[in-house]
Amino acid sequence: MAGIKVRKLTAAQMRKELKGCTKEDLSALLEGIYKSCPDAANYLNVRFAGNEFEEALLDDAIDRLHDCFFTKKGKARLGLPAAKAVIEDFEKACPGIASVLELKLAYIENGMEIIEHYRGIPSSLYSGVERMFQSVAKDMNAIEDPELGNKLALRFEDRLAEIGRDFGLGEAGFHRSMNDTYCTIRWRHSASEAGKEAAVIEAAERFSLSAPSDTSQEPAIPEPALITDSADVLPPEDGDLFYQIFFPFLDFVNGKLHINKLKNLSAKKSLDPGTVKEIAEAAWSDTSLIGEYLAAHGSDLPLEHQAILKSWERCISGRFVLERNLKNGGILISLDDESVYQVRGIKSSFEEMYYYHSLPVMIDATLLPFKGVIITDGLLGTMNVFLGSGVKKQMKDIYTAAKRRKQIITKL
Repeated sequence: MAGIKVRKLTAAQMRKELKGCTKEDLSALLEGIYKSCPDAANYLNVRFAGNEFEEALLDDAIDRLHDCFFTKKGKARLGLPAAKAVIEDFEKACPGIASVLELKLAYIENGMEIIEHYRGIPSSLYSGVERMFQSVAKDMNAIEDPELGNKLALRFEDRLAEIGRDFGLGEAGFHRSMNDTYCTIRWRHSASEAGKEAAVIEAAERFSLSAPSDTSQEPAIPEPALITDSADVLPPEDGDLFYQIFFPFLDFVNGKLHINKLKNLSAKKSLDPGTVKEIAEAAWSDTSLIGEYLAAHGSDLPLEHQAILKSWERCISGRFVLERNLKNGGILISLDDESVYQVRGIKSSFEEMYYYHSLPVMIDATLLPFKGVIITDGLLGTMNVFLGSGVKKQMKDIYTAAKRRKQIITKL
């Protein structure tokens, strides 16, 4: 049976028909459209319900977008056509440009998380992320209102800069392309300049570039150079550096507190981790010992060593659950406050250390800042506690929620 061909009304004909409708006719027409067409219902809700509905619609779209990239168990999957459809459906409601950019950035960030954490990535993901970032740049460059442009530049600058940062990884061509796109965004400049000005002020305060009135005051210790690679273990030279700093400090603590008979740790060919851990636990329980050590020996240490030691005053000790291993570190969840940390190994990765364990596993650890990343003191205690399916699901949900909200802590 042949299909019935119906000629659609043109836009002009539709306007003419609508002009002939009464208010009651228009109300009935809109009600019918609202009930029969979900996209139209979203459009009308955005028009009439305002920001509250638009935010709820955005939250739902972000959740559905995340499900296109990751399974409920947190494993990567590439539902790129479905992810694009989520964005296209959202745009049909004609939301504000800020919400559209928010959703497109979520697409890019989900894609880049897979790129950074997994190997053997198909080219479709690289090209999909590149095109979406180009779309973001196009949307921002189309903004003519300076007030809106500057507002969005300030709102999204950190995320845009992170996406466009050159990581120097194996996928160098991809990251260069992303950086090139970032550099074309016109409305990033005002926010960047503001950020540069703030950074100059911060640096001046940190390094005491403006001459202090009291010339006897000790200069501030500059921050150490940051680790910029993406890996699950420290670079070899930084692993060596950690122990060059850590062992003399423990010798000082043991000499002061007389915890055990261990001396001159750096010279030992082998060490009992339990004996070393006794000293370390005393050090982390009273971080004022770091200041005492620097006061006594700081003048003999390079500035970088002093800065790293000083940063250890921000150490975090407690019980954690090693929930999973990723390409750039283990995921540790604090049992005290459910904070989620991305932590590197010093010489061996968490994957190597816990190769024969079934994750998740409960551990006793101290987290330390180290040149812009998080490590442990290397003295981990594995707790012989069975984690049932309920606890495993709870830990997985905590990790997934933190990842979705961009709340995984990568520096202390």
